[in-house]
Amino acid sequence: MGRKVTVIPPTISLQTHLPTTQKVKRKVAGYARVSTDFEEQLTSYEAQVDYYTKYIQEREDWEFVKVYTDEGISATSTVHRDGFNQMVADALDGKIDLIVTKSVSRFARNTVDSLTTVRKLKEKGVDSYEDLVALTDKLTSRFSELSDSIKAAEKRMVEIGALQTHINNYSKTRKTYEAYRKSGYSKKFFEDHRDELMLHKAAKQAFDQLDGQKVPSRQALHEEFNRLLVEKKQAYAEYRQVKKEMQEYLIAKQTVEHILGIERHKRVEEKKQQKEEQR
Repeated sequence: MGRKVTVIPPTISLQTHLPTTQKVKRKVAGYARVSTDFEEQLTSYEAQVDYYTKYIQEREDWEFVKVYTDEGISATSTVHRDGFNQMVADALDGKIDLIVTKSVSRFARNTVDSLTTVRKLKEKGVDSYEDLVALTDKLTSRFSELSDSIKAAEKRMVEIGALQTHINNYSKTRKTYEAYRKSGYSKKFFEDHRDELMLHKAAKQAFDQLDGQKVPSRQALHEEFNRLLVEKKQAYAEYRQVKKEMQEYLIAKQTVEHILGIERHKRVEEKKQQKEEQR
């Protein structure tokens, strides 16, 4: 007899992030564009606007936002596509859930990627540029914290390893050093036992750098090393995940800033400021 599989339906909508039992209309907009100024194309443009308006308004589960339009422009660039740019900006601000258009050929390839980015951000609950900035800042800060934590743990583990070596060397060479001292620090004794005495001296110098603290036991160092090792593994697992998310959201942030023209605006403002400073 085969195993019985029970399908549990989702309780949260991916589109609205609300319970599926709560009926919420999706905010829908249309986008119409023609590439030339020919009369037949303009007729097509008007027909598109009329069609999208009626098509959206006829759906009971949709809320009509508006039809965004651009005339006489190419799909290869979004620089002068004011209607399109406003539409994407409104989508990012949460004013639009769905866009209806004739075909994705109305959008440039990088535009399709941009809209995909916006959709994915909305699915993850990032509904505005401010939310995106806050999230990237949070991830970047956490990434730096974890990086510093891992580096600090690695540094301390190296120090523990060196201290354990010094403790072992001190213990092994202690009798040789006591005999050297009893010899009145004989030069001949020193030359005969140079390696051991140099190891002993290095160990004492390392202990002196503990700033008056008691030299820890081998057991204490062993336990601290193991604890740091566990903490480092845990931090590194989160580090990899945060790094991946940070890179994804930073790329998304760059895409959104391109859509909104934020970086271009910043550069214009910077040039204005530079010119004013040169006066």
